[in-house]
Amino acid sequence: MRYHPLEALYSKQSTTMSLHQSQSALFVCDVQGVFSKVIKDFDAIVDISNKMVQFSKLLNVPVLISEQNPSSLGKTVDAIDFEGSNLLTKEPITKTRFSMVNDDVLYALKTHKIRSVVLVGIETHICILQTALELIEKGYDVHVVIDGVSSSHKVHKEAALDQIKQSGGKITTSETVLFQLLGDASDERFKAFLKLNKEFGERSTRWVFK
Repeated sequence: MRYHPLEALYSKQSTTMSLHQSQSALFVCDVQGVFSKVIKDFDAIVDISNKMVQFSKLLNVPVLISEQNPSSLGKTVDAIDFEGSNLLTKEPITKTRFSMVNDDVLYALKTHKIRSVVLVGIETHICILQTALELIEKGYDVHVVIDGVSSSHKVHKEAALDQIKQSGGKITTSETVLFQLLGDASDERFKAFLKLNKEFGERSTRWVFK
C-alpha cells in the first residue's frame, strides 16, 4: 500500500478540547476568484468552504470571512453562499496582513466567547499558517480542515500543515469537524444534517487522498 505523506498528519495529534457549537467559529480565508488559476484544486476548496458554511448555518456556528486586498484582488467567490450565516463581523475583514487576526476579530471572538476556530481557505502556507499560529499563540484551539485548504504547490501545503500541527494546531477533515460539532444523533437537526451531508457527498475524502 502506497504511503501518502499527508497521512502522518492524522497520527499523534495533541490532546485538545472538544468542538462545541456554542464555542466554535468558522474562518473562511481569502477564497477570491482571482486565485482560481494558481491554487491547486481551487474548485474543491470553494466546494468544501461552501459545505462548511452551509453546515455552520444549520448548527448556528458563527462565520468570519476575510478578503486579501479586495480593491485589487476582488471579492470572495459567489459560489460560497453566506446568506443567513451568523457572521462574527458585519462585513468581511479586508486585509493586507496575511493573518486574519486583528483587533476587531479578537473583540468578536471574545464577545461571542469563542474557544475553537475552524479554518478553511487559502493559501495554506501563507494566510492559513499565519492565522493559525497567531490564534494558537493567543490560546485558541485551532482546527485546520485539510480538504478545505490549499496552496499553489502541494509541498507548500504539506509543510505548512506540519508546522501548524507541531505548534499545537489540529489537522482534521470537514466531515470530522461537522460530526464533532453536531455531537449527538439525538439532536433534532440530525436528519437535516444527514441530508445536507449526502448532498455534498464524499468529495472531500476523494480529494485528500487522490
